[in-house]
This record gives sequence, structure tokens and C-alpha cells, in this order.
Amino acid sequence: MKPEKTAYSYIRFSTPDQALGGSEDRQLEEAKAYCKQQGLRLSEKTFADRGISAFHGKHRKKGNTKNPDGLKALLELVKPGEVILIEDIDRWSRENAFESVNEIRTVVKRGVEIHFTKQRVVVNTETLEMDHVEWLLFSGGKRANGESKRKCELIQADWDKKRALARSGKPVRINRLPCWLKWDVEASKPVVIEAKAQIVRHVFELARAGNRTLEIVRKLRQEKVPSVSSQKGAEWNTVLVRRLLTNKATLGFYVQSDPPVANVWPAIVDEDLYHGVQGRQNIHPPDKRPGGKRESETNLFTGIARCGCCNRYNLNAHIGGKSGTPKLICQAGHRGSTDCRHFSVPIALVENSCLSFLASADLIRPLLVAGQPKPSKVLELQGRLADAEKQVTKLTSLIMGDSEPSPTLYARLKLEEAKTKTLRLQIDEEQARERAERPASIAYGEFVSNLPALKANVARRPDLRKAIAQVVEKLVLDPRPVTKPDKNKPHLIKSWAYQLYLRGASGVPINFTICKNGDWASDLIAKLDYVETQKEMAAA
Repeated sequence: MKPEKTAYSYIRFSTPDQALGGSEDRQLEEAKAYCKQQGLRLSEKTFADRGISAFHGKHRKKGNTKNPDGLKALLELVKPGEVILIEDIDRWSRENAFESVNEIRTVVKRGVEIHFTKQRVVVNTETLEMDHVEWLLFSGGKRANGESKRKCELIQADWDKKRALARSGKPVRINRLPCWLKWDVEASKPVVIEAKAQIVRHVFELARAGNRTLEIVRKLRQEKVPSVSSQKGAEWNTVLVRRLLTNKATLGFYVQSDPPVANVWPAIVDEDLYHGVQGRQNIHPPDKRPGGKRESETNLFTGIARCGCCNRYNLNAHIGGKSGTPKLICQAGHRGSTDCRHFSVPIALVENSCLSFLASADLIRPLLVAGQPKPSKVLELQGRLADAEKQVTKLTSLIMGDSEPSPTLYARLKLEEAKTKTLRLQIDEEQARERAERPASIAYGEFVSNLPALKANVARRPDLRKAIAQVVEKLVLDPRPVTKPDKNKPHLIKSWAYQLYLRGASGVPINFTICKNGDWASDLIAKLDYVETQKEMAAA
């Protein structure tokens, strides 16, 4: 007697509303009855994609994070000789019929059987090529895909109708109403969630009082005001506050139309308050300079400067305040999402210390790991490409000069043309590899030789930024200042600390201290000065 095969039941339905009905129970009971009839041993573990569409195949390719025990997990678990039970082909997939059948073939060729319980059809390596099975799989996939396409068309038409009604000034039920509204099914109209509306009005009042977006975020967090965002777990941040203060839906406008349509939603703030905030808040100060941002304001540390306070986010360039001085500030702290707050460092101080140090070749070269470049294959490939191109030219001349050229010549020409194409790709790949695998000492040598010209021309600051990124792996800077007494002046002076990580320096950081008066120091320079002093003392 043959041992019973292990069978896994797979259940899927497209909308969460189907969970309230008997879709899942029906599919599971049908799987149990089928196993009893066919002599299969049904696994206690059931795999299901609840409320998941199969139109694009995401349930099989990426899975579902909310419910990890879906089709993707089942296909990874099932072994050759085991069985997957599915009610119908549309439960497997609603993709293009060819795509659906190809995926079934891939699974079956692993030695796994797929049983469609509704049609009582077994798909395995023996039945896969049978005409009636192929026809069933293809026609079923075609039908499922056609049904989904028709649903998409109907849904799109319904949304077009709703948008047209909203543009005409009539309130309509949509999936995402403004966060302070909900839909009253009995009255068939939107109603205000007064608790959230009161919070939104409070935000407007704070803005009218002269508070800027970051100050509003801090006050709301200190007062422990719950966020009005519809996103689960969302907290107050400057983006949310800015969107609320500029959202004309608070006046009752339908803003998905251009221009926005008035009197679609219930208004929760009056026009005087809304327009008064727009004038006071200055949320997006316009750039009045001709040409907008200048090359001189290019941030040289984009993508490599990290915040040393939160150790999570990059430092971005920001121009603000009365002085308009460009500064580095934590991108999350600027939004109010972290405790880095609004601490910042003048970019000029960081640039001065960093570029001055990078120009000191005698200090940096000993830190870099010496490496020998790998032999270049570019010249060899270029020689082979030249030969292949000559062959193409020769064969083309022979074909053009012959009234009845041999088919062999055409075949040979096709091969040589394919060869030239392959060689060009290989040359590009080899050149890219050589650029990526250049020893750090060579990359730094090129940087030092180009640095004076790059610094002298303001228009080439974008090129200087790229050159720095080739030498510096990252720069970790704490934007919180430290105050210390000045030797020459009675008041305190601000200073900041940062670590510089060079490419090819084995991950060893170089510590810097920069002061607001422009002075800077490095632990590496201090260490070298000490060594030189010891040498002088020994010589004396």
C-alpha cells in the first residue's frame, strides 16, 4: 500500500468583505472532502491570502507582509511528491493566461502536484502535456484574467463618475476622505469628526499666533495631542503640519480637481483664519534670486554627511535665519521627527577644515591601504574588437560585390556583428570595473591633482562634490555645539566635532574639532606634531 501524500490547502479571496461570508469555510471544507475521497493526508496548516488580489501576481512573487502564510510561503515549503489543493484556477492567479500557465508548469516540473478540486483535475508531470489539461488551464486563466479586467474597467468608470460629481460640487463617498471627515452611510453624506476638527483648528490657531511649523510640532508633542493622520502610528511632523495648513479641504474644497471645487466637504475653519495663516506662516519662502539656487550653494557633502546625534539620517544643506548662511542640519530633526531639533553647523566651517586636510597629501597617503591594480583587459579587448570590425567590413564588401552571395557569407557576417556587439559590452564592463577597483592611493592622487582647479572655479562645485565622494566614504557630524572659553576673548566660543572616514583607510575615523571662529584641529595632526617633537628632542 502506497503511503498517503501530504496535501496543503491554499485559500484566496480578493476582498476583505468575503471573509464575512463563507468563502474561506467553503474552500476548506471542499479540500477536506477531496482529500478523503482521493486518499490524501491534509496538513493541519492552511495557507491563505485573505483579501488579496491575484491580478498582478504579487501574492506569489512578493507575498503579503500582514499574512506571511500565503502562496509564496507555500511554494517555498512544498516538496517534490507533495500536493497543493486549490479550489479553482482563478484562486491560483488572475494574471495573463500565458503567465499563469507558465508558473503552473514551473511548480509542476519540481515534482509538485496541483489539484484543482472544483474541476477534479490533477496537474503533474504526466498530465501537464495532455490536451484537455492544457485547454483547462489556458481557458480558465483566460476567463479569470478577463473577469478581473472587466472589474477594473467598471471600477475606473465608477471613479470617473464620482470625480465628475465632485467637480460639479456634490459630495461623494471616496476611500480616503480628509482625515477629519467620515462617511455617514444612512444619511449618505460626509460628517465631521469633531475631535479631529478641533485639533486641526488648534494647529491653525498656533500658526496664526506666529509659531512656525517646527515650533507647532514641538508644542503638539509637548501637549501630547494625538495625530490626526489616517496612517497608523503616524506622529506629528512638519510635513503633516504644513499639509494641514495649506490644505483648502479645510475650507470645504475638493482639491483633487484643478481648479479646486468649493462647497464639496463641510468646512472646519473659516476663511479669515485660513488666509490669515497663509500670510503669516510663510511656509514656502520664494527664492527671489535670479536663476534660483547658485552653484556656490552646492552642498559638497550630499550623501556622505551623516548626523552624529541620531545616527540615522543624513545632514542636508539648509539656508535659513536672518543671516541666510548655508548650514548642515539633520533632515529628520528639521522636520521634528527626532530629538536632534534644529541644531546646525555652518557649511563653510566644515568645508574649510575638510578640504584643507584632504589637500595634505603627506598626512593622508600613509593612511591609505596600498594596492596593486589588476591587469587591464581593455587593450586586449579593443584589439579583438578592431579585428572583428575588419571582418565585418570585409564580409560586407564581398556581399555587396556579388550578385548572388552565398548564404554562408550572410551567416558569417551575422556572427561577426554579434561578436563586435559582445566585445563592446565587455569593454564597457571592464572599464567600469577598473574605475570601481582603483586603489585608494591612485584615486586620492587624482583628487589632489584636480583639487586646486576645482576649488578655483565656483561653477565646478558639482564636480568637486563628485571628487570628494571618490575619496571620502562618510562624514559623521554631531550638529549639537559644545561651548568652551576663548583664550583671547572673555566670552564662550562654539565648537563642533565630526569624524571623517576615508576610502581605503580600513574604516579608521579621523576626529576633527571645528570652531565658530574658523579654527580647526585634528587628532591625526596633533599625533604627528607629537611624533615630530619627539624626533627633534631625540636629535638634540
